Amino acid sequence: MKNILITAYAINPFKGSEDGMGWNFVLQAARYNRVIAVTRKNNRSHIEKYIEQNAPPHIENVSFLYFDLPYFLRFWKKGEVLSLVYFYLWQFFMPLFILLSRVKVDIVHNLNFHNDWTPTFLWMLGKPMVWGPVGHHPKIPNHFLSRFYGPSAVKADNFKWKFKSFFWNFDPFLKIAARRAKVVLAMNSTVGDQLKGVDHKTVLCSSVATEATTIQSTPTKNRFHIISAGRFVYLKGFDITIQSFAAYYHQLTEDRKNEVHLTIVGDGPDLNKMQALIAQQGISEKVTIVKWIERTKLMELYAQSDLFFFPSHEGAGMVVAEAMSYGLPVLCFDNSGPGEFIDNSCGIALPYGDYDVTIKAFAQSLHQLHHCFAMRQVMSANAKVRFMQNYEWNVKGELFREVYHQAIQPRIVAVHLLDDYSGSPRVLAQAVRAWQQNGNEVKLYTGSNLKGILSDLHIDNHKKFFYKFFENKVLRTICLNFSQIHLFFLLVFTLKSKDRLYVNTLLPFGAALAGRIRGVEVIYHIHETSINPMVLKKFLRTIVKLTATKVIYVSDYLSKSEPITGPRSMVIYNSLPNEFVEQASKFTIARSEKFNVMMLCSCKAYKGVNEFVELANKLPRFDFTLVLNASEMEVRHFFNGAQLPPNLCMYFEVRDTHSFYQKADVVLNLSHPDRWIETFGLTVLEASAYGKPVIVPEVGGPAEIISHAINGFTISVHKLDDICHQLQLLYRDKEMYLTIAAAAKTNATRFSAAQQSSALCKAVA
Repeated sequence: MKNILITAYAINPFKGSEDGMGWNFVLQAARYNRVIAVTRKNNRSHIEKYIEQNAPPHIENVSFLYFDLPYFLRFWKKGEVLSLVYFYLWQFFMPLFILLSRVKVDIVHNLNFHNDWTPTFLWMLGKPMVWGPVGHHPKIPNHFLSRFYGPSAVKADNFKWKFKSFFWNFDPFLKIAARRAKVVLAMNSTVGDQLKGVDHKTVLCSSVATEATTIQSTPTKNRFHIISAGRFVYLKGFDITIQSFAAYYHQLTEDRKNEVHLTIVGDGPDLNKMQALIAQQGISEKVTIVKWIERTKLMELYAQSDLFFFPSHEGAGMVVAEAMSYGLPVLCFDNSGPGEFIDNSCGIALPYGDYDVTIKAFAQSLHQLHHCFAMRQVMSANAKVRFMQNYEWNVKGELFREVYHQAIQPRIVAVHLLDDYSGSPRVLAQAVRAWQQNGNEVKLYTGSNLKGILSDLHIDNHKKFFYKFFENKVLRTICLNFSQIHLFFLLVFTLKSKDRLYVNTLLPFGAALAGRIRGVEVIYHIHETSINPMVLKKFLRTIVKLTATKVIYVSDYLSKSEPITGPRSMVIYNSLPNEFVEQASKFTIARSEKFNVMMLCSCKAYKGVNEFVELANKLPRFDFTLVLNASEMEVRHFFNGAQLPPNLCMYFEVRDTHSFYQKADVVLNLSHPDRWIETFGLTVLEASAYGKPVIVPEVGGPAEIISHAINGFTISVHKLDDICHQLQLLYRDKEMYLTIAAAAKTNATRFSAAQQSSALCKAVA
């Protein structure tokens, strides 16, 4: 069991709302962990009394600490604004109190009373930090305030928004808290709009939940009782509730009017306004206002109702979950609060519009739900199901269990030299996605010369180090050394002891040296074997031997031909992203009459570019497509004005290759084994996923993927006549072509993204 320190400003087992949420969340955390809960001193008597009178589940795993600021820093805590000031100070001094208490914890969790404009300071403790559920109330449209509550409400709400904006824009602690949190629990989807850079570590977790009940509201044909609950303040939108009900009620026939009733449970500063509005709308006999009652009484009212009507503007709403626990369909705004709690199977969420149009739309929905009894029956059953899946307390406990696991995942610092659209950065992009889904924080370093697939990931923590590629080998070697000196100094001062340093390819040796000095685990992912000059290759392999704790090879061939003694080793085959496989699966295997032969590679002689051109000359009846990972200028320089055959088309710097695979009939890999051995060959796997027969070298990684004459062919680039013969045979024998193509598509399924992702996550664990 882990030791979790939870700070909960509001926690009281005898209350609901924020206090009750704090109590229940602590008990849920204690299902799988030891919990040290820190709260205010004024909550102590209630907590101890409740524990004495009851036997709360898992309470043996909870210990409480009570903290408050000195009297001179709290006697003035009155009203909403000053209470928030005190809460801010309580948060600020909390880490010092915890340090003095000498508690040993694995994770710190700032639990409740939070929104996205007040920071947490638990990051000062240097432990993995969970923050939230953090709330956000979207801004209420001004016309929904001015129409009923007047200009003063608009000014008050605008002032609150400006007050929040000040913290969003100028509070440095808020930005630090967002950056240092390992996991941000968000009450709704709009939290990340203000807490910039947290999307990759945000988990949706509404703060609303309640206990399951065996009592179920039973829809009745000749009854339509509507219920709503909340404080009478403009945030809750009770003016919409009353006017919509009135518009709907006055359209009913007399016998239908006898079936309906609206009950509003609540109290607050706008109570008199609501009572006056009810009288003005002529519905006093059909609306009952019940001031705050015991929770058991409220539950009875839920069970006796048919619909929960809650057009609140807030970003939460505990009462929505309570109503759904009784199987009540919900009618609300399509917003980030109640609108996200429901879906169209268990309620109706309407968009904001003009005030009068909105009233009319809600009235029409009430009419629809009243008159369509079958719809209410289905929605009632679905509301109960959605509650059990999302808002029952045990569901939150399971979520906390996953979040705490995510919080202690190590940070991964990944390094890659040349960011383009070739195989090795594609593999790293797959790894980054897998780590982020596993809950790991990822920091990425790439060379500054190019933008490729890693730049397309839009990782928040993506840093560049100096690097420029030169065709001249001497200049390239000098630049490599300077780039690694720069990378070394970037990392040696920023790596943390518990980081995992992931070095993609042999080249970023400066990162490995920095990792060795800082004592972090260094994991090499080796893709290549053909590195020149040989002295550079020997140097890089020596760095791996001295610094690596683990080495990942992309193929069994590479692990056997280039073994490095010392570090642990494993083979993790590359795979295709699920998005690629999904798009490829939609493509039907076929062979065109105008045979199209394709090759995708970098613009290098050892990749077989010249041989591909020669094949195009030998087979003028076929179309040849050459897709090059190079700029047009680099390609022009490579061919240097050479006469190219008319049946050859070339494309440069292609990002989306799907259209090329779809048009191709056969895909080639013509690498020269004596100069460049393909250790895996990702394009071979991509072609196979599309059901394209491939021809690959007889040695290296592609030969592990392809079985000759079964799902492709293994033929040396030095045997161009044999390749020509095989291409002609595939063109003439359509049955053989389709058999090989189907086998290629089946073979590609062996290299699943799920398997690779799981292996990569285990490698850095």
